[in-house]
Amino acid sequence: LPLEQLFPRREKHDDPLSEFLFWESTLKRMKDSAVSYEEMLLSAERQMPQITICEFIQRLQKNGSVSIAALADEVGGISIPEALVELENINKRHGIVGILDGRGTFVYISMEMIERARKFGQEE
Repeated sequence: LPLEQLFPRREKHDDPLSEFLFWESTLKRMKDSAVSYEEMLLSAERQMPQITICEFIQRLQKNGSVSIAALADEVGGISIPEALVELENINKRHGIVGILDGRGTFVYISMEMIERARKFGQEE
């Protein structure tokens, strides 16, 4: 069986936000580094992400920011550049807006914050 069938991309087939965070990059890394199919399966058991995009977005909204290095490490050894690419893809697909500060933290910016800043700028 292909890994994609054993470790599906989403928890719920019809919900794009139920996609597992870093699923694609994790799967590619495992395929590239595995010596055998059995090794790939064992590696997948340990490394497949357990957090969905929806859960990530909820955590980001609640906390206001996330350390890219901590997120990459939590998910299973994803590199920081891979994490940045994934965040950019999530932003493009789901409209999550944020900025990366100088310390490697992704800071969430809500639509309400953008609207308040726009109104403040118009008042001056």
